[in-house]
Amino acid sequence: MKETKIENKNEEKVVTKTSGGIKALLIILILALIGTSGFIVYDKFIKNDDNKVIEKNETNSKNEKNAKKVDEKKDYVYTLYNGDYYNIPYINIDSSDAKKMNEEIKDFTNYEKREESYNLYHKAKYYFYVNDDIISVVLVDAGETPSSIYYKIFNINKKTGNKATNDEILSIVGLSFEEVKTKIMETYETINAEYINIAKESITRYDDNNDVISLSVYDANKKYINDLDINEVNMYLSNNSELCIETEEYVIAGPRSVRRVYNLTKKSLSDINK
Repeated sequence: MKETKIENKNEEKVVTKTSGGIKALLIILILALIGTSGFIVYDKFIKNDDNKVIEKNETNSKNEKNAKKVDEKKDYVYTLYNGDYYNIPYINIDSSDAKKMNEEIKDFTNYEKREESYNLYHKAKYYFYVNDDIISVVLVDAGETPSSIYYKIFNINKKTGNKATNDEILSIVGLSFEEVKTKIMETYETINAEYINIAKESITRYDDNNDVISLSVYDANKKYINDLDINEVNMYLSNNSELCIETEEYVIAGPRSVRRVYNLTKKSLSDINK
């Protein structure tokens, strides 16, 4: 009887130990399964989402970078040639549009051949401005008389290195082109307020599609402004995003017309005319 009881106890003890081991093993397997499932979920979904965020941030970071410079040690616009009566700019951006602009600057000023011709009565100078992502470069090639002043205007996006369009410029100031034409006329009237009545009476010869017609100076200017096309207008942004535009102005006396740059924000002549 005692032996049998002892054996039963031993058997009970063995069974109890075995059951506990199985439970422990099951718990370990369940935890391992949960861990594996968690890793699969992380690897397939969460990790991929994290990678997407990283890729997006890297893309945004790349987009925020400015265009590469030709010479990283210099500013985006610097003086290439400088003399007593002239200074010539170089657009320091490594892009095909910037290269074309620099070639146009070279052709416009012809500075390499005309260096000695620049003097007190003939000057070449430039101005440049940065507003948002737009770099504006304005060349002034001035002779002895108002009718021999010429302008060359370039606008380039410093992020993309591409030529900036007039639509891009107008989007910064929040104006439509029709509003711009209205402002050009208002600026013309403000600048010439003292002579408007005379301008309305004085007759000028105005060429329109090769047809010569007679208009008052005032009406000739009004017609010129109304006929402007957004793609043919030279405009730029000066300090504090002030909108400036190059225009032809018919005058009462002297030459038939002169080229001028209006500051439409201030309704005055631009400082570069001085």
